[in-house]
Amino acid sequence: MMLSFSLVMAGFGMFAGLQLLSAGVGVFLLPAIILEFVVLIALMITSRKLPHMTMLNLSLLYAFTFISGLTISTVIAAYAAAGAVRAIYEALALTGVEGIS
Repeated sequence: MMLSFSLVMAGFGMFAGLQLLSAGVGVFLLPAIILEFVVLIALMITSRKLPHMTMLNLSLLYAFTFISGLTISTVIAAYAAAGAVRAIYEALALTGVEGIS
């Protein structure tokens, strides 16, 4: 269940990132990368120091996956612009197969 919702949050982040890129707003990348590291560090700290704060830890996890989707959208857009759409589909398929096994 958690993995499924994490993937959904990453998908929402990717969709938001692609919408920002298509609107010509590309300045979100550096702040998103910095925020991604900040949220990841906060998640590592709270999961060890406050393991009983489940909702906080889950919120940080889902925020991290959303921001990861946001940052990966630039890579996907670059591959799509270069005409490597097949590589995107292959990566998606391999990720799905790895998640199943």
